[in-house]
Amino acid sequence: MVKVSSKTGDQAKRKLLMFLIFAPGIFFIVYWLATIQTSDRVGGGEVDIPECYVLLGQQVDVQGERYVAQGGEIIFTDRVDLSNNVAVAEPGRVFVGLALVTGADVESNNVRLIDTLGEIYSPLHVDKTVVARNFELPDSEGYLYMFKVNTRPDHYFIQVNENARLTWRFDNSYQR
Repeated sequence: MVKVSSKTGDQAKRKLLMFLIFAPGIFFIVYWLATIQTSDRVGGGEVDIPECYVLLGQQVDVQGERYVAQGGEIIFTDRVDLSNNVAVAEPGRVFVGLALVTGADVESNNVRLIDTLGEIYSPLHVDKTVVARNFELPDSEGYLYMFKVNTRPDHYFIQVNENARLTWRFDNSYQR
C-alpha cells in the first residue's frame, strides 16, 4: 500500500477547488465569445441605407410578379405570446411582425430588415401562427416574418432578394 503524504493530498484538494471555481467562468467566456454575434442579425455588418423604396403597404411589380409588404394592426411589440410561454425582448429591442404577399417563391433567408443605423436583421425562425396571432396578421395570406430589432432608429426597411425595387420603408411607431 502506498502512503500519500498529507501535503500531496492538500495540493490535490486545492487544485480541484481551483478547477471548480474557474472552470465555469472559463466555459462562460468561451461560450460568450463563440456566440457574440446575435442570431437576429445577418452577417453582423452594416450596409448603406436604401435610397430607392416605397412605403409599407404599396404594391410593387417586378418581372411579372406582384409584391406587397404590409403590417397588421400591430407592427411593434416587446412581448410575444407563444403557445405555452411568453417571450420578452431585452431592453432596447423590440419584435417586428410583417407580411409579404406575393405569388412568387421567397425564401426566408432572402428577406432582411435594415434600420436607419445601417444594421441588418434576419427573420426569426418562428411558426407563422405565432406571428399572425401576435401581430394580428391573416395567417393564410403570404409569407409572415418576425424580426427582433433595435428601438433607436426612426425608420426601417424590409428588403427582398437584396433588390432595390423590392424595398419598403416604415416608421418606428414603437412607444419608447
